[in-house]
Amino acid sequence: MAADTNSPLYLHPNDGSYTISVGKLTGAADYKSWRRSMEIALTAKKKIGFVLGTVLRSTYAQDSVKADQWDTCNPMVITWIHACLSDTIKKSVLYVNSARETWVQLEKRFSMSNGSRKYKLNRDLYKLRQNNNPINVYYTSMTSLWEEIDSMNVLPAVTETSAEIRNFAMRTQLLMLTPLPTVESACSMLQQEESQREVLNLSGSKLTLSAMYSRGGAVVHTNSETLESIR
Repeated sequence: MAADTNSPLYLHPNDGSYTISVGKLTGAADYKSWRRSMEIALTAKKKIGFVLGTVLRSTYAQDSVKADQWDTCNPMVITWIHACLSDTIKKSVLYVNSARETWVQLEKRFSMSNGSRKYKLNRDLYKLRQNNNPINVYYTSMTSLWEEIDSMNVLPAVTETSAEIRNFAMRTQLLMLTPLPTVESACSMLQQEESQREVLNLSGSKLTLSAMYSRGGAVVHTNSETLESIR
């Protein structure tokens, strides 16, 4: 009988310890993003039920074949989780025998309450500055903070575009637009402005370097034109 590839009990022949590629969990600071990445990876493998507690061994108690398959999948999911933990954290859950219990222990240890986490995220957002970073780097940092804050909202946001635009870019030209552009459009506009500014700065530097003064007079070279004033 052909294997049911859609079953959560199915393991591909190529599945191994490092099949899932997610950055290692190092502590509470990166737990939420780590958990989200793991949820995506486990869902893709149809194994998310092992950590959420919806795929239980007791379900297959009357079917020895499927029970054996569960006994194979459970330690594989544990192995995937271990591969995405720092050495110190991995040692602390090394002897936990179920993927579900491993998941719950990590949740209890590293999950911050929504209130304290949201406070920290809003503080990080308030303190975030572009400094010398390119627009796209600044935009990515700010977007990741917005998205995590949004994920904690119990009620869906009606519209936060205006607030995001003001946070993202206090540029007169943008704030004068009616209606305000989307955040993505604003990012594109600011990247274009940034590129133009870089070109102008480069041109200005070349112009400065090309300005020469001699005893016979001042000679200024501007591209192909030469302006000369004779004493």
